[in-house]
Amino acid sequence: MKDKEYWIKKFDLQPHPKEEKGYFKETFRDEFQVTGTAGKSRSASTLIYFLHLHDTLQPTTTFFKVQSVESIHWYYGDPVNLYYIDEAKKSLEKVVLGEEDFHFCFPRDTWFTRLCEKEDGYALVGASVAPGFDFEDLVTTEFQTLQHLLQK
Repeated sequence: MKDKEYWIKKFDLQPHPKEEKGYFKETFRDEFQVTGTAGKSRSASTLIYFLHLHDTLQPTTTFFKVQSVESIHWYYGDPVNLYYIDEAKKSLEKVVLGEEDFHFCFPRDTWFTRLCEKEDGYALVGASVAPGFDFEDLVTTEFQTLQHLLQK
């Protein structure tokens, strides 16, 4: 198995601005413009690589929310665990990519995180976002601040 440094160098991945244990790089931004959910013009779609290093779900884990559908694709390395909050069920759901499933779509406006929980492991994944990702839409918070969404 190739080591994480191979992928960081190959794709010129940069430290993720919102995560301590990960890297990213946007590799595609569609020239076609659409009107996003906030009524602003934006790219129809984007594609981003993420490389996640070992981390576990903690109260301080960063959760993300975007205004678009985000599809995660597993490419290489160890399995990645996707956690998201199903507000209708008031539950934390988990999907594992890299074993039997290789992609998953988070509905827009859903709190989620991606973690490689294998000790000393890493996972290379991609995120397709449509309408395209815009940092202006990104909302982050720690898992501990979302506990009210899990109370029944």
